[in-house]
Amino acid sequence: MRKFYIQASNGLRYDLQDRNKCFLNSPKGLGFEKDNSYVNVGNYFTVDDSKNGQKSISGSLIFKNDWYANYKEFITFIKSYSDYKLVYKYDDIDYYIDIDIVEVTKGDTEGNKYLECDIEMLSKSLWYKQTSITRTIEQSDELPQWDWRFDLMFNDETLDKIDINNQGQVETPFEFELFGVVEGLTLDVYQNGEKINTLTFNVDLDDGESLLYGNKDNNLYIYKKSNGVLINAFDSVDLANDNWAKLPIGETSLQFNADVGTISSVTITYFEEYEAV
Repeated sequence: MRKFYIQASNGLRYDLQDRNKCFLNSPKGLGFEKDNSYVNVGNYFTVDDSKNGQKSISGSLIFKNDWYANYKEFITFIKSYSDYKLVYKYDDIDYYIDIDIVEVTKGDTEGNKYLECDIEMLSKSLWYKQTSITRTIEQSDELPQWDWRFDLMFNDETLDKIDINNQGQVETPFEFELFGVVEGLTLDVYQNGEKINTLTFNVDLDDGESLLYGNKDNNLYIYKKSNGVLINAFDSVDLANDNWAKLPIGETSLQFNADVGTISSVTITYFEEYEAV
C-alpha cells in the first residue's frame, strides 16, 4: 500500500493518508513530464532540446471528524517551515521530491461531515531515494581492522574501494564527509574497471577535522569543518578536473587516498533520482 507524507526541513512529517484526519485523494502529476523544443525539417520535427519539466502535483485533501481543527493544524504545519518534501512510500521505500506548496483552497462542507480542499505543489527536484554508506578504520598497534558494522559493499579486489550501484533513471549526485589526519586528498571514480573521474583536494586535516563535499544541483559545496565551524574550501580543488560530475547509472567504485597521513572514516550519501516513481 502506498502512503504520502509532507516532510518539513526538520524531518517532521504530516500524514496525508490518515482517513480519520486528513487524506490525500486522487493525486495527479506523479509521472514524468518533458519540456521539448523541436526544429522543423521538411515534413519532420526533430528534438532540438529536451529537459525535465517542473511537475505540478495536485489532489484534494479530505479533512474529517473535527475537520476545521484538522484543517487549521495542516495550515499551521505548512506555514511553520521554509522547505518541504513530498514523501511517497511504497514497499517500505521512501521516495522524496522537493516541493513548494503553492495553493490550498478553502473548500466547503456542502452538508457533508468532512471538508474538501484542493492542493497544488510544484516540484523543485526529481524524485529521489537517499542511501548512506559509512566506512571506518579501527586503529590498533598492529594492522588496521575494518569495522563491518555498517551497511557496506566493498570491491572484490581491494578493500579501499566503496561500490555504489545507482539504480535510478539518471546520474546520481552524492555527498561525503571524510575524517582523518591528512595532507591532500584524492577521490578516484571507476566504472567497469576504468577510471572515469578524479577529484583532488589541496586541504590539510587535523584530528577531529573533516572535509565535506556535495554536488546536488541546488547545493554545491566544499567545506573544511574545524571545531564545528564550516570553512569554505572551494579553492582547494583543481579546476582542470570535472569537480561536480555525478555518478553514472549502474555500478561505480569510489576510492579515497591521502597524499600524506591516514583517513579514519568516510560517510557517503548518494541520491538515486527518478523521473517518475
